Amino acid sequence: MGDVDARPSSTIWKVVGALSRLASIVAAAVAVMTVAACGSHGESHGESPARSDAWPTRTELGWLREFASWSTKLETAELHFQTSRRKVYAAFGQRSMPLLRRDASGIGGTCASLASAVPAPPTPRLDEALASAHSACRAYARLAHAVADGRTAVAYGVLAVPWVKVLRTAERRFQHARDLALLGLRRPLPPSAEPRISSHFDPVLGRLARMLASKNVVVHCWSPADWRRVAGEYAIVSRHSEPRTPWRAEGWTPVGGSRIDVDASVCREAERFAHASRSIRSATPAAADAVRVIAHEAIHTAGEADEATTECTALQSVANAARGLGATPAVARALARLAWIEYGSEPPPYRTAECRNGGRLDLRPGESVWP
Repeated sequence: MGDVDARPSSTIWKVVGALSRLASIVAAAVAVMTVAACGSHGESHGESPARSDAWPTRTELGWLREFASWSTKLETAELHFQTSRRKVYAAFGQRSMPLLRRDASGIGGTCASLASAVPAPPTPRLDEALASAHSACRAYARLAHAVADGRTAVAYGVLAVPWVKVLRTAERRFQHARDLALLGLRRPLPPSAEPRISSHFDPVLGRLARMLASKNVVVHCWSPADWRRVAGEYAIVSRHSEPRTPWRAEGWTPVGGSRIDVDASVCREAERFAHASRSIRSATPAAADAVRVIAHEAIHTAGEADEATTECTALQSVANAARGLGATPAVARALARLAWIEYGSEPPPYRTAECRNGGRLDLRPGESVWP
């Protein structure tokens, strides 16, 4: 559900005989989801309602763990389905269709388990997250049923346009459900045009992220105390077990999302650099790392999920990002070089041998300048 940017100490089927089985699974999913969605609103919640802008309680975090566990299974099922779609496309819809039907039934089965896997929310402010998950599953179930039918959903290895729209709708609703489940991130933050300690969103860094991602993105800068809470929620959703992880989270963002959440120290350095006078703006390791983090998360919001590819792209974007913040060409290049120096010490998922001048991930293969 979310990406973490971190450094040390700093996301096709059985044949005709399976079709009847798949249809019954999907029918059961729709029935179960309809009952669960209607029934949850009439139940009493286990604890007193909290203010809508309050941090999550222990009970709410416990519910989030169960919701995140189920969400991960659905995310995995959809990944298998997307992989099968590519195989069907490559084979023009022939040999790979049974695999596609199998993976669609996997989505249907995971959605059917929502009612039993995720209990009723302990407080009313989580109702909307669960309702959005049910809504996503209804769209996924429609898609699974259409693929099981097989007569109109897939033609010549391509998912028909109406069903692509249903898939996109399901994905949006699922992402919305996961966003709503992160109560801490729903807290309203004030804008800030100057570096400050309290949590806020920075319009200057937001414009930088928008430039890199080619879409509207908001950058939230969290105070040290607030960041510990935010990182704790994200850790639950991404299945990291805090605090035993050997890295320190610097930034988070959902892949393809529209918000970036950044640690206070990183934001402070990025803002200090962004708001400094051009004549005194200089390249420092801290500023280079801060710009790299913003670039890394912005690339995730553009839809790139692979960490090594994202990091390599971010390192090659540092100079351009610095220029976007008003740096001179010389300072921008110096920042890029400083960011690259630390590449070898990054965790293995963030590194690849193809991130080099002339490598597969070189964005400017015809130029000698690197990164």
